[in-house]
Amino acid sequence: MARRLVWVAVVCNVVGLVLWCPLASSGTGALVLMLLSALVANSAVAVFAISQGLVFELIVERTWKKVCNGLGGNFVGQGRAQFKTRVALDPISSFQKGTWERKTIYPKLRDVCGKWDSWTGVIYPMYSQNVDDYNRQADRFALAFHVPYVNFDITENGLIRIRAGRANVPPMFDFQD
Repeated sequence: MARRLVWVAVVCNVVGLVLWCPLASSGTGALVLMLLSALVANSAVAVFAISQGLVFELIVERTWKKVCNGLGGNFVGQGRAQFKTRVALDPISSFQKGTWERKTIYPKLRDVCGKWDSWTGVIYPMYSQNVDDYNRQADRFALAFHVPYVNFDITENGLIRIRAGRANVPPMFDFQD
């Protein structure tokens, strides 16, 4: 939810910037009021996102993508084609020099919660992946995330759960015959 809220705040800031341009030229006090209200709203969104652990999730996701890129093979895919144009000095040739580029995609890592030494998350795997693909590479993920163990298992809804850090072991109890 924090990701969506930050995205909505960014869109609202862009729309607000477009709307503030005519106010800035008129020199009214409404611009100051709108800037202050945007500052309060953005501060509230930032506090909520930080309290929900969005910064931690984004840092873990960045490391996740780097590891998947390093592993290659089944952990990297090709996304939709995007049209890229090159900027040229004359406008006619810049339209003619456009190219279609495909973007690199990785399995999504979401719902990350925990601390640096122990955390869990949910992986949205790409097609043709299973939990064994991840368990074969568990030692590489453990090294990248600086934790002693990484474990992957199936969730109830068919996604893959990652557990990084020390495994919780129940305390021993005395058993008598």
